[in-house]
Formats: sequence, structure tokens, C-alpha cells
Amino acid sequence: MKKSIRGNIKTKLQSDKDLIVSDINKYTLWKLDTQNIVDIETGEESFAFEAWLNDSKDEFGLWADMKKHVDKHKLKSKIDKHDCTHDEQHKKPCVIAETYEVM
Repeated sequence: MKKSIRGNIKTKLQSDKDLIVSDINKYTLWKLDTQNIVDIETGEESFAFEAWLNDSKDEFGLWADMKKHVDKHKLKSKIDKHDCTHDEQHKKPCVIAETYEVM
């Protein structure tokens, strides 16, 4: 089981996306997925990511770093964290442990 933090940060600037990835890469990861997404209804662009941590001790630090990005980009930015079993033989649905967003 891995600790996972994923998010959707509303930003169009590549420099903001690069900073988010740089902050994530300060930690030892099992895997990192990133993508640019566009809201079908509004056409707004967001940067989505999911970071799976190798060491559960890094969860608090990465969570705090990502909360700063949500605070910076505010509306429609959101992160969550959960235990992920997608890398195990017997996979279970992810259960969100905590969510952070600015409304």
C-alpha cells in the first residue's frame, strides 16, 4: 500500500506547473502522474497530478506543500490524500482520508 496525494490545481502557467512538480519531487516517489485537463463546461485549464510516496513519513510534508499551491490558486483547486492499493495483487477502492480546497 502506498500513500497517495492527488490534486487538481487551477493554473495555466507552465512556471506554476513546474513549481508544483518541483515541490513534489523533493520527496521520494514510487510514481508521479501529471496531466493538463480542460473543464468541458467552462473551458478552464487545470493541472492534475497524483503522487505515490515510497515513504509514509513524507506524507505530512508533501501535504503541507500542496496546500500552499491550493491556497495560491484558490478557486476550483483541490487536493486529497488516501491509501492506495493499485500496486498490490488485491486492489481495493481508494477511500479518501482527507480533502483540502478553498471555496
